[in-house]
Amino acid sequence: MELPSVATRLAFEASDYRVSDGDGGIVLAVGPAAAGRDHWLVRHGCRSATVLTAWNPLAIVAMAATNRAAHRRLAAAVASAGLTALASCNEARDGGWPGEEGLCILDLDLARLDDWLVRFRQYAALRVEVARPGHLVWHPAIRGRLA
Repeated sequence: MELPSVATRLAFEASDYRVSDGDGGIVLAVGPAAAGRDHWLVRHGCRSATVLTAWNPLAIVAMAATNRAAHRRLAAAVASAGLTALASCNEARDGGWPGEEGLCILDLDLARLDDWLVRFRQYAALRVEVARPGHLVWHPAIRGRLA
């Protein structure tokens, strides 16, 4: 697998990951925790949240119908695993990439995340954990090659 371009990596890092929870939601991001983020995690009864999309595999813009079908497959995989997920939308702060529908999956284990990054052909997912900065979890085939 080829590495994502520097521009693509920077876009992942400079995106807002908006999560809807029926209570106003929260914006998650790479870097230090925003005010209230850890409280939000605890309120949802979890130690971590992972935002994953199935849209636009390997950062290649796909047709809307293709993206919707991929999202349904991701939602089915999450439900089949018995995990809780909230609706999310990944948005580039500079508007340089179209928003991507996704899921914020609570307490997703890293082995399953790796499996889904491969299965849904995604370069990365955002992961936030209590008392830790938000960070990207890169696809296992490229993780060790990123500087």
